[in-house]
Amino acid sequence: MTTPVVRAVNHIGITVPDIEAAKSFLVEAFGGQVIYQSFGPQDPPR
Repeated sequence: MTTPVVRAVNHIGITVPDIEAAKSFLVEAFGGQVIYQSFGPQDPPR
């Protein structure tokens, strides 16, 4: 029996207290980019 190998990551969920600070960090630290936003600051909390 062979050991499975992780070849890619599709999705990671992280809860943060300040989404704008988190987005800035990910862009600056890893060159990330926002590809979609499911809801905005004007929307009610979910």
